[in-house]
Amino acid sequence: MTNWKEYEKKNDIEADEIIAKAAEIAAAVLLAVCFMNYLDIIFHIEKYLTFIGCFTSVIFLCIPCVLINKLKNKKTTLRYGILICILIAATIMYAFFTYHASLAFILPMVIASFYADKAIYIFTVVLSYFSIIIGNIGSIWLAVDTSEHRNTLEEVVYKGILPTALFYTVVAIIEYMSIKRSNDHISQIYYNAINLEASHDEMRRSQEELVYAIAEISESSSSQTGSHIKRVSKCAKIFGKYICKDELECEYFSVASMLHDVGKLMIPNSLIEKKGALTDEEYAIVKSHTDEGRKLLQNTPGRIMEMARNIAYYHHERWDGKGYHHIAGEDIEFFSRYVAVLDVFDALISPRSYKEGWSTEAVYDEIVSQSGKQFAPEAVRLFIKCYPELLEVYGLEDKCHIKS
Repeated sequence: MTNWKEYEKKNDIEADEIIAKAAEIAAAVLLAVCFMNYLDIIFHIEKYLTFIGCFTSVIFLCIPCVLINKLKNKKTTLRYGILICILIAATIMYAFFTYHASLAFILPMVIASFYADKAIYIFTVVLSYFSIIIGNIGSIWLAVDTSEHRNTLEEVVYKGILPTALFYTVVAIIEYMSIKRSNDHISQIYYNAINLEASHDEMRRSQEELVYAIAEISESSSSQTGSHIKRVSKCAKIFGKYICKDELECEYFSVASMLHDVGKLMIPNSLIEKKGALTDEEYAIVKSHTDEGRKLLQNTPGRIMEMARNIAYYHHERWDGKGYHHIAGEDIEFFSRYVAVLDVFDALISPRSYKEGWSTEAVYDEIVSQSGKQFAPEAVRLFIKCYPELLEVYGLEDKCHIKS
């Protein structure tokens, strides 16, 4: 889950880029206005005043563009400076163009809303009222346009400042409510996501604790089975680095693999640790541990348990279809194909009550020879790649197959 502060930072950076583009567009429009006024196409305001007004406004609009695009400074204090520059540009535009630029004061407010920050927005709105007053008074001093009979301070207040401020207030309130509603909605989404993530974490911990509890039961009932599942889990974590999409799934795989032999809890311990060869009837009973494992985990919820349920059922299937349930190739569950290799690897290399452990060379050759037969080819390829790491779990080394 993305941290809330990281989300806000990303949102502000995107807003910076939008604001820089908006300032560039506004500057280009002003230059176009200045050119068209010079050709007497629009406004017909004194050309010298138009040039001064446009030029100074463009300068203040370019400052944010430089700060955002060139300096790449993302500090909050800088954003207040950017909005002040835009407010100054709006004030100059109104002072020089009077009612022709009535919407100029909307520009800072719209730009401030991109940050979705109520403090920045209120700061911009408050300063905008000062800009409205200064802009209207400036228009008297410059005497840009007298057609509206705004020759006195009283006329400017009643015909300029108050109507503009009233219109601005209505728009500002609507925009503020929109920002508040948007922020409340985002906050609720984030709050729900945090709670959901916490619930998932709690469920995951519960599943892990259940797996460890079952592992301890297995170890207490059979020292062979208990040690075996722990070693397979360590090896699964090594494989997980290459076959899992992220660290969390890797952890799931490692934990779930501990339950691959959970069905053996339903098999008589005398058969599990029998020193001699099993009869056909006894072997059939031992083979049933895959079915028993799936039954034990059938109604347990969660991703770990789902993964464990599949591994418990499929890990004795063969790629050629000659396994316990005669399931072949791609029909064998993905993670189970890899546990099948690790299960046999541990069974061969570890001593059991009925046999001695094989040499590292013999185990390696046996597993590699079964690629495309007993094991999935991709699982054997990963075994070859991870072989040195797997041996470290057992404190062993194979000089014949590990390149120096």
